[in-house]
Amino acid sequence: MTLAEWAETVGRTEDSVRNHWRPLPGFPQPVGRRPSASPGPGVAIYARAELDAWRAQWEVSRDKPAPERLAVPGDPDEYLTLGAIARRLGVDGRTVTQYRSLIDQAAASEQHGQRRRYRLADVIEVLNTRAGRGVSLTPEVDRRRTHD
Repeated sequence: MTLAEWAETVGRTEDSVRNHWRPLPGFPQPVGRRPSASPGPGVAIYARAELDAWRAQWEVSRDKPAPERLAVPGDPDEYLTLGAIARRLGVDGRTVTQYRSLIDQAAASEQHGQRRRYRLADVIEVLNTRAGRGVSLTPEVDRRRTHD
C-alpha cells in the first residue's frame, strides 16, 4: 500500500504522514515500488501491518513532541484579545487562534465593541492542555497534517 492509501485509512493526508511521521525514528521503510503510468521509479509501497504497528506504538509513545508549557505573561486576571495574548507569548497569532473554539468554551470572556477579550490565565490553561504536534483536536474528522 502507498503512503497516500494508508494515510487515507488513518484519517490523515499524505503530506501529513510524509512530513511529520515518515522522518521519525523507526518509521517503516518501503518494501517495494509500484510502477506508475509516467516514467520514473514508481511509487513506494509499504507493508500495512508495519505501518499500523508503528502508528500504534507512536500513539502510546512518551517521545511524542508535546508543546512546551506556557507561563502566564503578566496579570492572570487581565482580559486581552487572542492576538494580544499571542504577542505577549511571542508566538504567531495562529498558534492561539486555532484553539478559539476550545478557548470560547473554557475561558472567561467579555465583549468589548467588536472584539472579544479573554481572561489571560484561562487562555494559557487551554493552551497548556494541547495534545501536541500531529495530534488532532477532532481525529475522527481530521484530514490535515496537525500541528506539527
